Amino acid sequence: MNSNQPKVEAFFPDINTFLCSKEIVSLSTADRNYRKALVDTQLAYNIEYANKLAEYQNIYKPQNIIPIKSDFSQFMTHMKRWKKKNGYNFSIVFQRRKKGYIKFNEKVRLFIKNSLNATTHEEKMKYSLDRICDEIGIRLILLFDKKDTHESVSMCYKVLNEVNFFFTVKKGYIPINAEPLIDLGFNPQKYPNVIVPTDEESRLPEGLDVKVKDYYKTPKKHAYQSLHIAYSSSLYGLPFEIQIRTMATHTRVEYETSSHYYHDKSRYPNRIELDRENINIYGYEYIKNDDIEDIEDFIGLEKSVDPFNILY
Repeated sequence: MNSNQPKVEAFFPDINTFLCSKEIVSLSTADRNYRKALVDTQLAYNIEYANKLAEYQNIYKPQNIIPIKSDFSQFMTHMKRWKKKNGYNFSIVFQRRKKGYIKFNEKVRLFIKNSLNATTHEEKMKYSLDRICDEIGIRLILLFDKKDTHESVSMCYKVLNEVNFFFTVKKGYIPINAEPLIDLGFNPQKYPNVIVPTDEESRLPEGLDVKVKDYYKTPKKHAYQSLHIAYSSSLYGLPFEIQIRTMATHTRVEYETSSHYYHDKSRYPNRIELDRENINIYGYEYIKNDDIEDIEDFIGLEKSVDPFNILY
């Protein structure tokens, strides 16, 4: 695509049509109907979109989720032993999540739009839907002091190396090439308390750097920091992502400098506007009266949920 050509606008069927049916339905049924509508457009990018949504729904197939759940459990035990072996006295919080359905749709749409408007083949490949690999995620939060130090940030890289040892050497997973870094343009003068590690502190094994989204070494413009690495398995097929950060970083990026609301608003300028009052999906409830406006979401339509809390 020539840089002087007009911007390509993607067309996506209205997802509200399938979430707001007259009869109450499951999210999987609404998704299946939406995927059919995407395919019916006969647009190549929407057919890819439908296939990516099918991958997302495959998370809950027992042959996929049960082995990964077992490996995650063994992983937590492994990390506990690793800390003890090395005499580390900090604690690690393990958080698990399945990305919310709407946010996943927004990310797929963002990649499609960026791919359609790419000016080079390399940029187009950066936004291939195959590179979206964070449907399932596990976050490791290292509990140190209330403020980051070079030592605490450096420990994130040591943890990352051990994470990679467990999943590649012990379990045979394959690290995936990292998604493109986004929202860059960090100004250190604006955020003087943000610790950016040195080359020595952020050292990774040869070849692993292209597999890691390193937002510690290259923070986002709103000072977001974290280490991300994703894996896939030839046995299970589903990709998942590991995120590593300190407690001080977590508190800052979640509640101060780059809260989810502003992050999502800047990253997804064309948000999916849900007709919440008319959504008719099992496990989802929009509550609104004079005093309350809230969402009850057990099935991960808007909110992230634990992927191992399977509905029976």
